[in-house]
Amino acid sequence: MKLYGTYLSPFTARVLLVARAKGHTLTLTAPPGEGDARTEYLRKNPTGKFPFLEAGDLYLPESAVIADYLDAIIPGTSLWPHDPAERARAALLSRFAECWVAPGFQGLMRSMLTGQPAAAASWQSYQTGLALLDRQRQAGDCWLHGDQFGHADAAFIPLIFLAERFDAATGAGTQLLSYSGFASYWAHAQTDHVVAETLQPMRAYAIAAERGDGTIPGFPELLRKAIERRRSAPSQTLHSAPNA
Repeated sequence: MKLYGTYLSPFTARVLLVARAKGHTLTLTAPPGEGDARTEYLRKNPTGKFPFLEAGDLYLPESAVIADYLDAIIPGTSLWPHDPAERARAALLSRFAECWVAPGFQGLMRSMLTGQPAAAASWQSYQTGLALLDRQRQAGDCWLHGDQFGHADAAFIPLIFLAERFDAATGAGTQLLSYSGFASYWAHAQTDHVVAETLQPMRAYAIAAERGDGTIPGFPELLRKAIERRRSAPSQTLHSAPNA
C-alpha cells in the first residue's frame, strides 16, 4: 500500500492515526507535483486530493473512506464500537469533526496563508462544530467516545494539534481549549503512544516550515504577518465556551 499526503494535512494524519492504532505504520509519500508522475497520479486520483491510498488496483481518496478500509483490512479489534447504537454515536462525533470543525479550521488556515481576514462563515463552522462535539460527548469519557481510541479521535486530534500550533496566527487553539473538556482530553491524548508517535513527524514538519526550509514557500513571513494582524485586530472576539 502507498499513502500519498503531507504531514500538515489533518486528513492525512487521520489515516495515519487509524493505521497506527491498528498496529500498522504507513509510510507517507508526497503527491507528485509535475511531469509524468503527476499525470499518472491524476489518472488514478482525478480529484488530486490527498490523502490518497493506492492498494494494488484499488485507488481511494477521502480520509474517512480510507480510514474505514484500513480498519477493516488490518487485523485487530475495530476502532468502531460493536453495538450499533454506540457505533452511531461515535460516527456522529466523527462527522461533527469532519463536517464542521475541519472546514472551519481550513478556512482559518487559508486566511493565514493568503493574508485575508478570516471569513465569518469559517468561524461559525468551527465554533458550531466544537459546540456540537462538546454537547454530544459524554462527561467522564477519556476519549471522544468511551475509554477506547476510535475514529472520532483520529478525525479530531490532528485538528487540535494544528489549532494549538498556529494559535498565535489564527486564534483557533484558544477557542478550542477554552472548553475544559477538550483541554483535559488533549492532555490525555498526548500521553498515548499512538498519538504521540503520529504527531512527532507532524511537529517536525511544522517546525521545518516555520524555519523556512522551503517546505511551504514563504511560510515564515506569512506566519509572522498573520500573527501581527491578530495582535493589531483584537476586535475579532471569540465566543465563550459554555463549560469554560
